[in-house]
Amino acid sequence: MSQGMSQRPNDMPKPRISDVGFCTWAGSPDMVEMAETLTLAGRLGADVVELSLCDEDIIVGCKVIPDRLRRLKDIIKNHDLRYTVHGPGYVNFMATDDFDRNKKLCRTFLEVCGEIGAKSMVMHTGYCMHDDEAVMEDRYAQQRDAYHEMGEVARSCGVTICVENIFDYAEGMRTASPTKLASEIREIGHPNVAATLDFGHAAIQCTIDQLDYVQECRAMAPQVRHLHVHDNFGLPPNYNNLASGAEAAAFGYDDLHLPVGWGDNMHWEETLPDLALMDGTTMILELRLPQYAHALEDSLARARHFATLINGTAS
Repeated sequence: MSQGMSQRPNDMPKPRISDVGFCTWAGSPDMVEMAETLTLAGRLGADVVELSLCDEDIIVGCKVIPDRLRRLKDIIKNHDLRYTVHGPGYVNFMATDDFDRNKKLCRTFLEVCGEIGAKSMVMHTGYCMHDDEAVMEDRYAQQRDAYHEMGEVARSCGVTICVENIFDYAEGMRTASPTKLASEIREIGHPNVAATLDFGHAAIQCTIDQLDYVQECRAMAPQVRHLHVHDNFGLPPNYNNLASGAEAAAFGYDDLHLPVGWGDNMHWEETLPDLALMDGTTMILELRLPQYAHALEDSLARARHFATLINGTAS
């Protein structure tokens, strides 16, 4: 290429944020909610939809139900969208109970991702129900081995596993901070294992651990290929308060998955500019649906603005 000649389009580097979209939520026997969500995504101009397949009874007893998988394929082929998948939220590779079954379920979900052409699958990082440091480090090593093994499965399926930071959502529970999870992903060292940065989860865990939220997000960013965007107040669960739905939001405790702008502890304008994510990262709005479906359009517009902050293209 001669000096001064512009790059061809297919030679251009990928932006840090390449796709912006939102997730499906609760399942239904005929997947009607999923079909409606994909239609809405097309109408709102989303690039990608994250399929919450753990809610759709496609896998039962660690085995695929063929009719359900065919139904899924029939639905998604009618929409001009790209897809990611949220895998089962309660797989825990730091647990000792049912460890092999946890891996079997993860493997089956990865195979479904390969079947439908989803290029990434979100999995939650693990947790322990105590804080003995020696035991915790043994469990982290166990998790690293499991994710490296699952990374090989992911490679064969054409999928990247994106391990998501969570928070201590039960009394006595301990899980990785964003910085700790980033170090675990680096140590796993598999090209098909990256991270999902969930900003809402990070805000809550940073409150619990008394960490600097902005610094934690920036420390995690280089391992991140997937984002979950939603709002909250950075307040941990109140274990004596059983409020749910709109009443839980009124209190402001816990992982509320609110529309963007409804919370007050996310520091978007401080956290996002030039966030050093992996190139080609997907940004997913993870709002609680259908409760906040009315706010999807506005939140999607805000998410697209967030992408410009990260990509350095904000006007």
